[in-house]
Amino acid sequence: GAAASGGGPSTEARNAEWLKRPARVQRAMGTGPPRGHVEGNQEYNIWYGRYIGENWRGGADREKAETRCEPEKDCGQTRAKAQGKMGLFCIHFARGSCGKGADCSYFHRLPEPADEVRIGDMHDVFGRERHNDQREDMDGVGSYANPCRTLYVGGVTKGKYASPAAAEAAVRKHFAAFGEVEHVNFIARISTAFVRYRMRCNAEFAKEAMKNQSLDGDEILNVRWAREDPNPVAQEAIRRANMDAALAILQSKGVSLTESENPNIEGPTGYEMPAAKRQKMLEADGKTVPVTEDMLYPNTDGQYTAGEGGAGASAGAAAAKPLPEGWQSAVDE
Repeated sequence: GAAASGGGPSTEARNAEWLKRPARVQRAMGTGPPRGHVEGNQEYNIWYGRYIGENWRGGADREKAETRCEPEKDCGQTRAKAQGKMGLFCIHFARGSCGKGADCSYFHRLPEPADEVRIGDMHDVFGRERHNDQREDMDGVGSYANPCRTLYVGGVTKGKYASPAAAEAAVRKHFAAFGEVEHVNFIARISTAFVRYRMRCNAEFAKEAMKNQSLDGDEILNVRWAREDPNPVAQEAIRRANMDAALAILQSKGVSLTESENPNIEGPTGYEMPAAKRQKMLEADGKTVPVTEDMLYPNTDGQYTAGEGGAGASAGAAAAKPLPEGWQSAVDE
């Protein structure tokens, strides 16, 4: 959860510089290749986001992406600021194919910690509803019950790099363009890398931005959500990282996390405990005394008798107390 090392600028600083200019048109409208599907008895599965059938096995989903988002060139001001708190991120911008540029109604910049708080857990940064469980193939929008900040990156062509360290450096370089990367683990034996971002919102953006893209080896990357690591050491590290990420979100909302001057009070700096309620006072015979419970509720014992046969009488009851003046016992009647 710590900020990116290496002395580079933060995501907020990079966005502040990019937003001084209008967003660039990534590709002219209507210039992309035609997209279609084979007509017939084909079923479109809204969960997997694709058509089901033999004609769609290993289809266009594994073709190399024709466009790519380059934040250094593409980020800029759009009309999304007018949308207020409901502003979301342009998924076409993340894929490098938005043809509206500055006229787009969605953000053309990188997500920040404040955006994760603003959008919430039920939707991703593009406004798509997240699900309770991950998909079986670990693709798709993701799960709100088990949030993930780690991406599985398969298909890295290790033979085109001088060493595993060079391949890991290439993974870090390309994925760090979309947010602060916390950790990269490249496993040369299976040509797979795991990239953990500091914030979940950046992982969501990078998943769309790097899908079917390439690194320096002209490969086609398979980017999905990573499965949970069963290693207890890894789980403890992720738990600490999640705590650090939560603190970063609180800081983005302006909550001070420094120690309070009063060590007995756990809370943000400047927080003051509410004053104790003043106890009600009663003036009687020229004196002021605090109001006690027996003063709030009158003693009604004198309204009832404990004589034989009377209502509420009990065995061995004491002698009846005298009734107030003007009262008559129901027993006497």
